[in-house]
Amino acid sequence: MKPLLLPLLVCLSATAICQSKAPLFKNYQISYFGKSAFHPGIKASASIYESTWSRKQEKRFNVSPMLGVYYHKGNHTGIFAGTEASYRVIYKKGFAWEVYGGVAYLRTFLAGHTYEVDSEGDVSSVPLAGSNQFMPSMGIGFGKQNQQWKKLERVYGRVGGYFQYPYNTTWLPNLNIEVGVSFKTQK
Repeated sequence: MKPLLLPLLVCLSATAICQSKAPLFKNYQISYFGKSAFHPGIKASASIYESTWSRKQEKRFNVSPMLGVYYHKGNHTGIFAGTEASYRVIYKKGFAWEVYGGVAYLRTFLAGHTYEVDSEGDVSSVPLAGSNQFMPSMGIGFGKQNQQWKKLERVYGRVGGYFQYPYNTTWLPNLNIEVGVSFKTQK
């Protein structure tokens, strides 16, 4: 009975989400993702959970799945997928700041040709050579919340960092910047 409990709970959760008339995604974000600022990439995410409350300022907590890719010329290409949580404070005139953290799976693909030698001394090419890595991230962001346009919710910039593990059996720190926009979903 116990092996069936988790799949049953997942199915019940999916049924509850499907019955809701609210859209699954609260908003969509797309941004330039620069690994070490200068290695270009793109990142997309969509908020699946959003909690808003206010006293003097509006505060929001978001959880968003994310996908991204970047290109480090002459070294590797990275593709990542994960989840990110953010806490944002929005002031009356629209200025906003946020802190965020996330976890992701990072797959890197080496640039150029990679070869391996087997036990008999034969050399062969390795297709799609690279590494599978854990990618925890965190950072801060600033932006402008929009109250005038219908679809554009905000413009923002972020400065952050992430680790790649394992990288030669240790943690490799990386800096990144993001500049992006967020769009509201249709109601």
